Order: sequence, then C-alpha cells, then structure tokens
Amino acid sequence: MDFIGLAPRHFDTALGAVLTTAMQAQGWSAQKVAVFARLRPRTVRRILTGKPSAGTVQLHRLLQVLQLDHDATTRTVYIEARVAQLAADTEAAEHRDRTRDALG
Repeated sequence: MDFIGLAPRHFDTALGAVLTTAMQAQGWSAQKVAVFARLRPRTVRRILTGKPSAGTVQLHRLLQVLQLDHDATTRTVYIEARVAQLAADTEAAEHRDRTRDALG
C-alpha cells in the first residue's frame, strides 16, 4: 500500500499507532475489533503492530467500528507517516554525508 507517495512501512506504522490509541480510548481488544469489523484477529494485530496491511477496505472497517472520523484519522495518519518519512530521509542523507566525508 502506498499513501500519497509515502513509503508503505511508514504509513503502516502510523496507522498502527493511531488505531492503538483509538482502541485504548474505547477500551477494546484486538479480538473485539476483529469481530465487529469482520476481520481476522491476525489482520487486526498486523495493522496494530505496523506490519503491512491489506489496504483501505480494512482501514475503513476498523475506523467505522471504532467510530472515528475517517477524514481526521486519515489526516493524522498522513501527518505521522510524513514525519516518519522525513526522519528516514534525513537519516539517509546524514549517512551518505558521513560516508562521503569518511572517504575524503
């Protein structure tokens, strides 16, 4: 899954963080969310741990179950994923600079 040009792993990590927070606020377990969202518990756990998810259909189901505003959540996920992407890009650039400086 690619979300507005972001690396999939950053989007999945941000999505997992948002859903974890929402579940904690609701006091729901992954099992309960899975039942109500008609998803396999393993799928919910994968999303919560930031592992690659199967896409926006599952995201939409989870958001409906957790009674979250889809647009607000998508914006939050985008912002968190964008920050993670920028951090990764910065770290990669710094690593390239250190390597170039070491080689002289």
